[in-house]
Amino acid sequence: MTDLDPTRLKNLRKELGLTQAQLAERLSTTQQTIARWEGGRAHPSIAALRDLAVIFGVSVDDILGTNPLGTKPASSHYHLLQNDSDGYWGNLGIRLSGSDKSRWYPLSAANTERVYEGIGVKEWLSLATLNNRVLLINQPNIKALSLLPEEADAPEGDWDVAYPEVEGVPLEIYRALADVAGSSDDDLGESYSPALIATCRDFMKEMNIDEENAYGFVFFTHVHFTDGTSQSGYIEANEAAQLFFEAEEDMPATPILLRFAEKGLDMLLPEEAVAFIDMPLIDVIDAMKKINAAKAAQTGASKG
Repeated sequence: MTDLDPTRLKNLRKELGLTQAQLAERLSTTQQTIARWEGGRAHPSIAALRDLAVIFGVSVDDILGTNPLGTKPASSHYHLLQNDSDGYWGNLGIRLSGSDKSRWYPLSAANTERVYEGIGVKEWLSLATLNNRVLLINQPNIKALSLLPEEADAPEGDWDVAYPEVEGVPLEIYRALADVAGSSDDDLGESYSPALIATCRDFMKEMNIDEENAYGFVFFTHVHFTDGTSQSGYIEANEAAQLFFEAEEDMPATPILLRFAEKGLDMLLPEEAVAFIDMPLIDVIDAMKKINAAKAAQTGASKG
């Protein structure tokens, strides 16, 4: 595992206005332990890192500085409370033709800026949400985009969002869900703390997620067509990352080929039929980390 940057850990703690003693209390550890972590004299376990990520509203990759999507941690805490982090701004609504309701996604301040900068400029908008989604929006094929800041009232008749998903939850909760859903507490060993396991189980109850649909909730890709229908299923992480790269360049392949692995289904998607695609952020991050690592290894080998 990548070594922890003590300065990053200290900054994340201070952004929430927590003392070392207060953070230690939340983690059921000691102030001396936090001091050793922040002084670089010791490193938290993977379970402790996950707990830290949930407290800070970020991911373990954000804490370690290994998130390939950016150097600023994307926090589910409100953005005006953040200094070095990119926090929750509000929600993006995507409305399709023939529908009177939008699909809503929580956005950070930085990704909200990406929307404003990309409207009318790019055909495809690509952005990460705070609820484990990467959105690839085919702008000419949607009815409307709405940006709703946190302080604004929800639009009457167009706000059907489960409470935990309003601001999203830290990415480590989504990462843990599939493991927690299919296991007893004893089976999870030391990878997850009792506190994180309990948080995941509470989230599942609020979102009506059971053992059977937990994997799909976290890892399925959803294709939303212009006629209002959709297709959902699991695609390989490297394919999700490739789609993200293509949308970033505003040049997705036409037609788009999606391989739904668990269904054994290959689907060709004409660009004009696709309104937007939402994919698991976890998969895109993990695939991009592997791609970057392979490139770094290749560069190192060529220099050697």
